[in-house]
Order: sequence, then C-alpha cells, then structure tokens
Amino acid sequence: MKRFFYVERWIFMNFSKYFFKKILLTFLGIFITVTLGYFVIALFINNSQINREPIIKNYFTFLGSIFSGFGKPFSTNNSGFNSSLELFFHYYKFSLLFVSISFVFSFFIGVFVGIWLGYKNNKMTDLVLSFIVFILAAIPTFIFAPIMLIISEVNDLPVNFIEPSAFGFGYTLLSLILPISLLSLGIIAFFATITKNNLVQILKKDYVITLKANGLSTLQIFNKAVIKNLFISLVNQIVPILVLTISFSLIIERIFQIPGQSVILISMFDQKEINVIMALVFFKALLLFLLAFICELTYDLLQVENGYNFNFNFNFKENREKDRFRKEAHNGI
Repeated sequence: MKRFFYVERWIFMNFSKYFFKKILLTFLGIFITVTLGYFVIALFINNSQINREPIIKNYFTFLGSIFSGFGKPFSTNNSGFNSSLELFFHYYKFSLLFVSISFVFSFFIGVFVGIWLGYKNNKMTDLVLSFIVFILAAIPTFIFAPIMLIISEVNDLPVNFIEPSAFGFGYTLLSLILPISLLSLGIIAFFATITKNNLVQILKKDYVITLKANGLSTLQIFNKAVIKNLFISLVNQIVPILVLTISFSLIIERIFQIPGQSVILISMFDQKEINVIMALVFFKALLLFLLAFICELTYDLLQVENGYNFNFNFNFKENREKDRFRKEAHNGI
C-alpha cells in the first residue's frame, strides 16, 4: 500500500513540476515577444503624444494598460472607440473568423487526404494525387487568385468581403467561400503531405505488422494502433502550419478586401496607433504560445513509450519498477 501511494505521489509531483515549468516558459515567451515588439515598433512610430516621455516610461505605461483595454486610441479618427482593444477587435474579429474556418477546414481535409494517400502509397492514385498536392503547395497564392476571381464571376459569388451589418451573417459567410478556398489550398497540401509521410512510417512499425499477422482488419489496426500515433506525429506540426496560415491570410485579405489584421498593420501604422498594433502583437503571441503549450503537453502525455518521463530525464527502467510496485500494491489490496 505504501509503495502504491509513493508511486502516485511521485507521478503527481513530477507532472506538477513539468506543468508549471511549461506554464512559466509560455508566459516568459509571451512577455519577451511583447517587450521586443514594443521597443522595435516604437522606433518606427513617430507619435508626438508618446514621444514626450522616455521610451522606458511609455513601455511600463503600456504594460499597465494591458489590463484596461490597452488605453485610449491616439488618433481623432478613432475617437468613436472607447479603447484601443475595442478598435483592435473591430477589425481583428474578421481575421479570426477567416483564419479559424480556413485552418480547421484545411486540417480535417488535409489529414483525410493524407491518410487516404498513405494507404494507397506507391499506387497510381497516390502518384497522381501526390503530384496535385505538390503543385498546390508549390504555386504561389497570387497565381491562384485570378483563377478564383473568374470562378466567382461565373458562379455569381461575391468577390469582395461583405460585413454582417450590410446584409447579415449569411452573406458574410458566402463572401468568405473564395478566400477560404484560396487559403486552404496550400494548407491542405501541407497537412496531406505530413500526414501521408508519417502514416507510411507508422505502417512499417513492428507493432502494426504484428497486428496484421494476428488477423486484425485494416480498420481495427487503424483504430487500435495507427490513429493515436498519427495524432502524436501531427500535434507538433499544428503551430508552424498555423503561422503559415496567418501569414498567407494577410495577402488574401488584401485581395478580397477583408478588413482584418492587414488593415491594422497598414492603417494603424499610418495613424501611429502603437497601442492597437501592440494589441495585435499581444494576442498573436498569446494565441501561438498557448497553442504551442497545449500541443507540447498533449504530445508528452501521449508518448506512452516514455512512461511518466515529462522531459525530466527519468529512466524508463525506474518507471517500470514503479509500475511493478503499483501492481503489487493493487494486488495486495
């Protein structure tokens, strides 16, 4: 019984250390990104309202304003907004909608296509579709854009973005069909390629071959051994591909006149609204670092072969010994 509680306590304490270490590094990364971002951006913005004070004082004033809506907008053109945060979300909400739908759609379609190609590896279907996927990943977005515009005219789809206040949310989604399709082409190709390559490697593993020898069907093997290991291999690719999605979305927003983060980067620099720009930097850093934290945590928890390692270099032999203690304690109850 003592050994059982010892093992449980050992696991909990080391997971707690691991968890708080990851949390600390996540918020440290956000803080460093925001700090560097502020000093770099402040060098390029000549705003007389903030240049009257030393940059260090302005920086600490900015840090305090994070908890009060990032302060008031400086420009009289934005006097209708109560805070810089309100002005930021006035534009960023459209980017958030556009990028979120595109990324989720690309993830599921790309993974599905990648799984299908993985099981068809080296067959004619795989060669043809892999070539198409390669073309989609290689050709720049601005080459596909004119083709999409022609398709929209033929099918009577709106070319420019329609805000919900004009004709309702339904028309907004309709006007996003082309931008989402254009943004998703390359991202689907990335997910499909990564999924296929990982699946091909997984299908060569000894445990999969053993399950085949035991007479399990392809679906049973997929559910029992493939899907979890495939997800483990994909989870650390989510953040880099999301960064690519956000980067590509800036170009597409300008093509289809979506008033999102591209407007913030262009208009707010012209209006010298440093607090609005920093709101963008802060939320991007918060989103990416928290998502990276979740992905790393998920990856480590799913790494069954590492036992309760949690990146603290504990020996797997020790873990097995503690598992044996747990079983003995359980059998003794």
